[in-house]
Amino acid sequence: MTLQLQVEGRQPSAKEIKAFDDWLAQTKYEPALDMPELPAGLAFDSPVPGETTTAKLKLKGATAPNAIVTASLQQGSEAPFKIGEAQAKPSGAFNLSATLPSEGAWNLIIESAVEGYATTSLEAPLSYNSGRIPINLTTPLEGEVWDAQPRLTGSTLPGVKLTVTDGANTYDKRAAEGAFNIKLSPEPEGERVVKVTLSLKGMPDRTVTYRFERRWNTGDLTQYLNGIVKNVSYANLATAADKYIGSMIRFEGEVTGSVFEEGRTFIRMAAIGKKSPEEVCFASDEEQLVQVGSTWICYGKVTGVEYVPGKADAVEGDGTTPAPIPLLDLVLRVQP
Repeated sequence: MTLQLQVEGRQPSAKEIKAFDDWLAQTKYEPALDMPELPAGLAFDSPVPGETTTAKLKLKGATAPNAIVTASLQQGSEAPFKIGEAQAKPSGAFNLSATLPSEGAWNLIIESAVEGYATTSLEAPLSYNSGRIPINLTTPLEGEVWDAQPRLTGSTLPGVKLTVTDGANTYDKRAAEGAFNIKLSPEPEGERVVKVTLSLKGMPDRTVTYRFERRWNTGDLTQYLNGIVKNVSYANLATAADKYIGSMIRFEGEVTGSVFEEGRTFIRMAAIGKKSPEEVCFASDEEQLVQVGSTWICYGKVTGVEYVPGKADAVEGDGTTPAPIPLLDLVLRVQP
């Protein structure tokens, strides 16, 4: 905004200019800005349940001081209707109780409203079924999971037995007080399917399937592999590899050759500073870009077989083929 002193037909006098400046100095302008209101905020002490066997719903959490917190239900395109209301304390803490009118699949709407704040709203699906064992996960097992230690955590009814099938692994857990926290296998990477069977006397068993993509951060994977590496001498690896099939081996050395054959990459490596040659070969189903002479730390699983180099690995000049060497399935390679 710009204010100017203007006089018709002449220049303003010094007295007029001084009066104008004094008026500006004594005048306060407060611009009226259409500022957006801050949200009231809405946090819960525990995740809002997606399944329940009872009509009673209790939610605790925190929002803006003295806000009104309401719970409403909606089915399909029908209008929502309120099932519970509570006022937050001056500290913002609230304790909301609500009653579900009947069993079925609902859309739960929770709102926090207080003067001077924008209303905060949360919507979540809610299934009420008195004849089905509920399961509510604290962290959903879906999408990409990057945790160093994947877990199945959540709540169900007290006394429920959970049988978890995770690939070749099976775990049994009794949720004595309803909560459960089960470690899943850190590997393998890629698509994972976890099945959970819930059992409780007086109710039918129930099986729930979770699908997710297991992903690794390099640092987490390196730490995990270092914890399961088996100390196997090269002599045993070269002469009795069948005894160590599936074992994780860590090998640091220099790349002596790399070839892509039959859809797999084979990386030959030699240990550095050894009087006698110690060579292994790491195989990967993915194309690996490596340079001969570069140094790597490779982790791999013993296959129990040997790699027989082809013509691409022939020793330059004499036309001979290198001797067979232990073959490992590559899990990770990192630079030292």
